[in-house]
Amino acid sequence: MFEWIKRQLDKLGSPTLDWVQVEVTTDCNASCIYCPHTLLQNQWKNRHMSIDLFHRLIPFLSYTDLVYLQGWGEPLLNKHIFEMVRFCKERGKRVGFTTNGMLLTEDRIRMLVDLELDILGVSLAGTTAGTHNRIRKGTDYDKLVFNLDLLSKIKAERKVKAPEVHLAYLMLRSNFHELKEILPLAIRVGAKEIVAGNLTLIVDPKLSAQAIFNYSGSIEPQKRANKSKNGKLPYGRRSPTACPPGRRALWAGGCGELQYYRSRLEEIRKRACRENIIFDYHGPGIDDASLYCRENVRRACVINVNGEVVPCVFTNPVLCENRGLGNGRSSCYMFKGQFFPLTGISFGNIQNETLTRIWNKKEYAGFRDLFDPETATRPEQILSEMPKCCVKCYKRLGV
Repeated sequence: MFEWIKRQLDKLGSPTLDWVQVEVTTDCNASCIYCPHTLLQNQWKNRHMSIDLFHRLIPFLSYTDLVYLQGWGEPLLNKHIFEMVRFCKERGKRVGFTTNGMLLTEDRIRMLVDLELDILGVSLAGTTAGTHNRIRKGTDYDKLVFNLDLLSKIKAERKVKAPEVHLAYLMLRSNFHELKEILPLAIRVGAKEIVAGNLTLIVDPKLSAQAIFNYSGSIEPQKRANKSKNGKLPYGRRSPTACPPGRRALWAGGCGELQYYRSRLEEIRKRACRENIIFDYHGPGIDDASLYCRENVRRACVINVNGEVVPCVFTNPVLCENRGLGNGRSSCYMFKGQFFPLTGISFGNIQNETLTRIWNKKEYAGFRDLFDPETATRPEQILSEMPKCCVKCYKRLGV
């Protein structure tokens, strides 16, 4: 009786969330050149969420309509992934996860279709095998496309629309020229949405120049052919010093370079719209004055592989528990040319407390209030109270 009353009281204070993201594994079968899993591999701890721990989540599924089974790993490596999807679907939830596509065998594809998985995200870093395979090492572009074609064929045979395919393209300077071919690929495999994201967690300083929002003074070699005969970019000004003074802080890539990326992205968005495909992109400019977090920390949360409740994957303690290079020092990331230690934020663990209690903690509520767009608090004060890892995060700056 006491436990029943306790559960009812917990429901009274439960939040309504846009989604709950569940990290089902930190293991991965790929070696992407930009990923912490690769760059910190000497000390990285591969873990799978146990089915017992996942069962503890079930009372909290009523908080949301969407459960996304994703973290710093490949979800299909967790042997319980299909059971996890089934548990969520039996409770009327929309379910999705993002995969590198290498483990999408015909049997697994048919199981996902049978389970009526709602969203299957697929990671890309190029629209040719040479580019994609170079960046996302350990994966194979041709195999990935073959698997997506197979999924499309099986869905057609079953006369079903689920799972809906979303293509997640990581934009870098060295692969941006291939992004224009993402729409034909989306049409071919029946994708309904394309998300073009940025390299926002930079663990290897050599990759800093690959982020399209980091100004290098010139565009990548693949774009030089697009210059006119007088050497100017076809869009905008060629020098960041020519930017209006009030906009320099916002346009980190320089006006010409920024306009080049923005115009190309808008061209793709308009073409996608004509095909009834959503094309979502972030940036390419950064906004230093922004207090908005693209990770939706006010209306969503991440439950990591250990059961900890964290604001987003970038504050996931699994990142900072790994020591870089085996020297005992904290692993770092690069932000605007400076190094900062990877820092985790955890407000509790579902193995010890309910999600309702964790969500309603004073510390967690105060954290979310820092990102309230309607706050009357001065920006300087908000930034002074915000965790440093959030202040020094490109997600806060609009990319």
